[in-house]
Amino acid sequence: MAVSMSNHPLYKYTLFHMKRRPSPYVAAQPTSYLEPRVVCGDSSLAKMLYPTRSCTWIRGSPVCIQWTVHDENILTVRIELCQWGSNAVTLLATHAPNTGCYVYSKVPWGVIGDNFYLRISDSENSNRFITSDYFRIGNPRQGW
Repeated sequence: MAVSMSNHPLYKYTLFHMKRRPSPYVAAQPTSYLEPRVVCGDSSLAKMLYPTRSCTWIRGSPVCIQWTVHDENILTVRIELCQWGSNAVTLLATHAPNTGCYVYSKVPWGVIGDNFYLRISDSENSNRFITSDYFRIGNPRQGW
């Protein structure tokens, strides 16, 4: 003789409390990235092309940072790697030529996670700067 669990009071109690209710404290669409950055800095200096919001840098690999040059009077730029919510800054270049492209030979192993961004500033005047979108830094895939 088979016994039905659907009439058991503990079964009904468990089903009632297992129903998912939306929490008023949780965002409707969760994401690991922050909202796109508000354009900040000096747009007359340059415009960031890469990294973009959808990219992931791989630790230990080279990356090419790209921007369009708007002010050709600036000969060199300072490039810094920053993370939202952190005061730590990784200096990538102090006097990189302002050509619109800089190849960073190796993404540091000491950084990993989401919400990283680049800050490119005039080497002579740090008040003139642009920032990139947030991007991610991750590990290389296993099995390559």
